[in-house]
Amino acid sequence: MVNRLACRQRGIGLLGIMFWIAFVSGVASLAFKMGPAYMQFATVKSVMDSIQTDAELAGKGPREVISTLSKRLYINDVKGVSEKDFKFEPAGPKRVLSVAYEVREHVVANVDVVMAFQHQVSLSGQ
Repeated sequence: MVNRLACRQRGIGLLGIMFWIAFVSGVASLAFKMGPAYMQFATVKSVMDSIQTDAELAGKGPREVISTLSKRLYINDVKGVSEKDFKFEPAGPKRVLSVAYEVREHVVANVDVVMAFQHQVSLSGQ
């Protein structure tokens, strides 16, 4: 009986190791595919926040603001967001600049990941 217990396996087997390698590889693959979209959205948010605090754009119209926004996004190498994704809406004495867009990344076969992003800032002036 003692000899039988000594032969018993302790720890993870080959099949377990292969499972964990496949799992970690899948998570890493998703992170590498989704990471750039989230980093791009962080850049869009920071550019919109800088537009909000820019005193030169306080009295400008929607075209000038979106043109400035587009130039700043181009400088920061943001390619997944276009001018048509931005909208101006009046909100009393202020204006609201908002963005809403989706990024679709192919994962494997017929499986895609869809990430939806939206952000808005209040702009002063008319």
